[in-house]
Amino acid sequence: LAALTLSGMSQAIAKDEPLKTSNGHSKPKAKKSGGKRVVVLDPGHGGIDTGAIGRNGSKEKHVVLAIAKNVRSILRNHGIDARLTRSGDTFIPLYDRVEIAHKHGA
Repeated sequence: LAALTLSGMSQAIAKDEPLKTSNGHSKPKAKKSGGKRVVVLDPGHGGIDTGAIGRNGSKEKHVVLAIAKNVRSILRNHGIDARLTRSGDTFIPLYDRVEIAHKHGA
């Protein structure tokens, strides 16, 4: 990834250098040459976090999970190794979602 350096208020210059982070996250697994692409979909919410609630009582956590499962199916049909951060009604903290993606090499 290229880091973005801001020069003044309206000018941005992209530099070809690695981003430096200090958030304590693990680094993604190394990619195998010629390996299958991996995509990790994060439906968000889940468990105690319902997200938005629709006029008729639909919960965002259920809607986004259904969408993510459909997208995973489409991606798999195109030869992409697609995974979900959650496959049921469970809450996963944001930090753990990043770790899940890194564990799968996404």
